[in-house]
Amino acid sequence: MFKQVSPEQIKDLRRIIDQQLRTKDVYNQIREILSDYLNLDPTRSDDVHSEEHVLQSLKERGVVEEIIKSLHSHTNKTSVFNKDSTVALNAKKDLKKNKILHMRLLGGNAFMEYDDNVKTDEKMICFLNYKDQRFVSQPVSCCCNPIFEEDFIIDLEIENIRNVFTDQQEDADDGVGALLQISTPIDIIILSVDSEGRTKYIGGHRLEWRRVLKKGVILMTIELGGGSGIESKVSKGILEIRLELLPRPNSFVTANEISQQLSIERNRDLQAEREFYMYCKQWFEEFSQIRDSHKRRIVKLYAETEDGSSIPVVSFLMPLRADRMINSPSEAARFVSLFAYEHSDSAVGATSNKEIWWSPHAFLAKKKGDVENHALLLCSLFLGFSLDAYVCVGTDEKGAKIWVMTRSKDNEITFWNSITGQRFEHHSDKHKLLTVGCVFNHNSYYANIQKTDNVSDCAFDLENETLWKSMSQMKLSLVKKLDSVTFIPPRMNSTQLEKDLEVTLKKAIGDLRKDLGLNTSWDDNLSYVLSTSLQAYEISHVSNSSSNTLMNEFNEVIKNIIPPKHTFRAFPIQVNHTSAKRIINTCQRHKNFKSILECIGDRVRFGLRVKVFTYPEDIQAVWIMICNVYLNV
Repeated sequence: MFKQVSPEQIKDLRRIIDQQLRTKDVYNQIREILSDYLNLDPTRSDDVHSEEHVLQSLKERGVVEEIIKSLHSHTNKTSVFNKDSTVALNAKKDLKKNKILHMRLLGGNAFMEYDDNVKTDEKMICFLNYKDQRFVSQPVSCCCNPIFEEDFIIDLEIENIRNVFTDQQEDADDGVGALLQISTPIDIIILSVDSEGRTKYIGGHRLEWRRVLKKGVILMTIELGGGSGIESKVSKGILEIRLELLPRPNSFVTANEISQQLSIERNRDLQAEREFYMYCKQWFEEFSQIRDSHKRRIVKLYAETEDGSSIPVVSFLMPLRADRMINSPSEAARFVSLFAYEHSDSAVGATSNKEIWWSPHAFLAKKKGDVENHALLLCSLFLGFSLDAYVCVGTDEKGAKIWVMTRSKDNEITFWNSITGQRFEHHSDKHKLLTVGCVFNHNSYYANIQKTDNVSDCAFDLENETLWKSMSQMKLSLVKKLDSVTFIPPRMNSTQLEKDLEVTLKKAIGDLRKDLGLNTSWDDNLSYVLSTSLQAYEISHVSNSSSNTLMNEFNEVIKNIIPPKHTFRAFPIQVNHTSAKRIINTCQRHKNFKSILECIGDRVRFGLRVKVFTYPEDIQAVWIMICNVYLNV
């Protein structure tokens, strides 16, 4: 769950701001400006004393800019924005040329899924994504009219497109012309989270923020959508927001100029989409006519996103890097496998009957998805490591299947199961894959035209035109990619989580044994030595091989601490959450756990150890081992 800001943290933040304001003499500047306003000619309109006019004067005199500079020097130089910490800005050489969008959530309305008369423990959270910046709001109670009161400071990253404008143009329009060329929207997602940490997608919206360029400030009402088919047309709720451009530019653009720019972009995108669609249609007809059997092969060209639109499957892939957080392809596979599995048929509402391919931002926010979402994220991470990686579409023993493939320079093929993180050689009989219809990545697409589509008999020489039918690179360049994402580093205190969970689990196990009329004696030394095995388990899952050294050490330790004629039994389990209730429920479905729980004997002692391994996005591998030792009688 997301960390709440404590009163002490708020107090410290206020102290820092107050100290900076006093250091920069901002308080005296504000007093002088207010004094000027109070001494204005009384015949002037009362609205000059409004908050808007006072703020405008503060900005014109550079006070707001001075405050931003002051706070800027006290913030992390990170591109990831996170409302769990102090507001952060990217380091910029010239604040005057930089443009900041201040976005304020004013509240929500008409979230009809929730009844204010029915109490719920669910919380509602707003997620934002803009270029390489991510934002997470504080949780608010789920209700029909949620009380969102959040401020987000978004760096518009204008310097990335300044090279298309001359210095004279920049000076003339104060950078507004460059801002008008930025077509990247702000992706907004609203999720609910229950007390057990389970998330549910409520709705989303891709915000066109450039309307603010007309006056520098704008109030907007946005409607959240989401779902498959007709459901995507039904409103999921309404957000009231306020946008303000900082520092306020000296000149603006007209509403007509904004509409004209948006129209040009929309027509360009529609033309590219239409051209690619017509090409796909002809390409697939050619593929189907090669052999009659090709019509039965799984060749997926388009997929439906969470907003109900159908886009080319190659749009979902892009090279992604979790810099200094994910250090190897094997670790990337482990990271992706820890995202919860959720079948897409029930991912968005009860009326959904189509599979949803979630956008990268939505998948990271939800922390769960179907097999295709796992495969897309894993392939994108592999591409970030410069691997020759592809998403494969075919079948296994259970039906349709999607997995990831990597090729070495020697054309050695490795298949990756994105749900488990396991890898298999091409001709291994362990992967249980039957057929393959197509493979693709971010800039290529191939359909299988070999006589057989059996995985074991197929050659993955993708460049061989007699084996694979490829799409034109030029046509694929027409495809517009989904927005990229950056990864949020782990924020949780894993050590404290381990301690708290151990206390809760020990109490729960003790209560279960008490119900059976049995006492429970915990052995701290026995609990301590279990850490070695849990470390070995996680290493083996990352490396896809057993960690013999650590397990040998563990076995030696156990032999040393177990008294003669005593029996040692242990039950390890791994989950991806820290809900004690869910963990106990899962354990009770295993015979080994029950035999330990119901153990009766002489000198029975119990041990329990929790080990939490944290990954980006606060994804976690939680290992638990419970054991007991008793005298054989």
